[in-house]
Amino acid sequence: GDDFALRLRVPEGLAAQSLRGEGAVILNVTVTQPLKDEGLARDLVRLIQMTRKEAGLHISDRIELGIALPPEFAAAIERHRKFICEETLALELKPAIDGEDGFRLEHELEGKAVTIGLRRVAA
Repeated sequence: GDDFALRLRVPEGLAAQSLRGEGAVILNVTVTQPLKDEGLARDLVRLIQMTRKEAGLHISDRIELGIALPPEFAAAIERHRKFICEETLALELKPAIDGEDGFRLEHELEGKAVTIGLRRVAA
């Protein structure tokens, strides 16, 4: 055991942990654009769910959803439109909710202002 030292060298973009002679766990921790986009969509779903709660909606209520967000988020949100609608029970996703009967809440997403508006849809 004193004749050599075993070291685990890991290239950039990977993380590793030795399992004390039993092997090693190596993870690819590179954040690609598709992963960033998915993370953004999941964060937005969380904010929408918070807005639903603040609006006093029941967990099964269907909604119309409007989101005002910075242009740099638009492509990522569009790619995950179906996921966002399914997770939040939104029948449609618009740039904004019109009229006085909607509920709006300001949030921050990745340091930028996002306005989420929603309206309960009659069953």
